[in-house]
Amino acid sequence: MMKRIIIVGMAALVGLSGLAATAQAAEFKSQFDRDRVISALHEKGIEADAVESWSGLIRAFVRQPDGSVNMQFFQPDSLRPVIMGR
Repeated sequence: MMKRIIIVGMAALVGLSGLAATAQAAEFKSQFDRDRVISALHEKGIEADAVESWSGLIRAFVRQPDGSVNMQFFQPDSLRPVIMGR
């Protein structure tokens, strides 16, 4: 009986930590100002057409000199580029 209570309690804690992470992601999305981020990227010479929050980063769709568009990722606080896969 005691073992079952401990397991249920641990499961509840794990569930609550997942809710906290979801709440943090939702807060980041609600505070995300697309126009401000696009303007800041343009000031850095990055021709972003669109931006969105993506797993705690900013994902930007950046127009290249040849007219093509590729995705680039940036840290939300500094807009420093993030190289994925490293």
